[in-house]
Amino acid sequence: MAMLKQVMVLMFLVVPIGGKPVWTPSDINYDRRLSVAMTASHTNISDNDCVVGAFNLLEPSHIYVGGPCSELDANGDPKDNFRWIEMFTFYANLEDSYGTTTEMDAEGFVVHSVDRATHAEVGVGGYNKFKGAPDISAARLFASTTSYLAKSTLEFNTVDFVTAESDTAPGVFETVDNVCVQSCGADSNCNGCPTTKTTANAGDFKYSIFAASYDEAQAPGYAAGATGTGWMKAVEKYGEGNPKQLKGFLNVYQAIDFSNMKSTNLTFTKADGTSVKYKDMSGCSATNLNACTYYTVKSVLVADERDSGFSGLYSFPTTYNRGSWTWNTQTNKAETTPSDTKTVAITMVKPDDAWVTSMGMVAANTKMVFLEYKFNITGIDATLTEGKWMAYDPTVQNAKGANAAKTLAAQNSGSGSGGGGAGSNKTGTTNGCTSRNFFVIQLALSMVICFLVLS
Repeated sequence: MAMLKQVMVLMFLVVPIGGKPVWTPSDINYDRRLSVAMTASHTNISDNDCVVGAFNLLEPSHIYVGGPCSELDANGDPKDNFRWIEMFTFYANLEDSYGTTTEMDAEGFVVHSVDRATHAEVGVGGYNKFKGAPDISAARLFASTTSYLAKSTLEFNTVDFVTAESDTAPGVFETVDNVCVQSCGADSNCNGCPTTKTTANAGDFKYSIFAASYDEAQAPGYAAGATGTGWMKAVEKYGEGNPKQLKGFLNVYQAIDFSNMKSTNLTFTKADGTSVKYKDMSGCSATNLNACTYYTVKSVLVADERDSGFSGLYSFPTTYNRGSWTWNTQTNKAETTPSDTKTVAITMVKPDDAWVTSMGMVAANTKMVFLEYKFNITGIDATLTEGKWMAYDPTVQNAKGANAAKTLAAQNSGSGSGGGGAGSNKTGTTNGCTSRNFFVIQLALSMVICFLVLS
């Protein structure tokens, strides 16, 4: 977590916020009882694979996964045996090959939610420009996260994604369609989109981290090319090699708060296959980060010691997809092409009691870990009509269910999934907040907004 020191200034975003979560079970028996109506995925609320997803109405970037479904009352309120995990991405940045970063300012955002027959989703995205860099004032980076609760079995190798809300028609959202999210093989180039497909089962909760580059034509004094004010100027000024290219990483920081599991029974599997328990992790001090122990992560299991019927299993694919987009003037849509599949580096720290207390939480009642995802985005650039994208999508399941048992068996045999993204390839009726009208790509199944930084 080389960039963790720079993240400290935004750690206030980790503090719990007010507002009642809107619980959205994956079970038909809760239809019309919640503010977000659901369609069928399970016909029995006692089904072990039934998982409940929720988001905070005041802050949709805070996503909740819980269960068992039978422990929600008729009003959708948790009963005594209901357990849940809160997840949120609180920061992200871009790091160059020398480990340095520079700030970006948020220029706008988009929020969308939708209830489809196949899944429910909620997403947040932001449009960002470089801070204090007038020579590249038109270079932009779009970042988004969207979470999905599957309500039926889905097979896919491409997905559609929301990119913006219309300026002239509120509630109408632009999308980029048929984006390839199937892994081409670890650290391999893609020759088109693989025909093999990934499966999401009813009750699976998936999310993705996405970023895309583009030039903003409406930026004052916009000029294209290496002598202009957009991404190609950034390549010319900061690029390395011959021909020049930007080299570096996208770092994303995420919190997993399992305080409401009423348990300290978190176990994670490291990249080498060994397991470590939360209680055995070394506490990390915000005042002495160089002395912290950073753990590699492949999967995380959060169990309820009282055996309520829900335990959260996080499965982290080892790979993510990258690609390029181009604007089609005939269809007025962005068209995407996968370029390669890369390996992601994931590390975890456990904040110590002093760190937790400094965030306004009661240390004795708070159980939390922080994750850093490091994505290689070397080669990023853009113009008005083309750019680059990347996407990554873990899965959360009820470890008590059969689907999670299959996932664990696949991981233990070394045949786990390594895809790029997941979701539906059809968009539905959505509702959300006012945003900018850009044609940039969003690639998702993700979870929350992150504002990005490039050096």
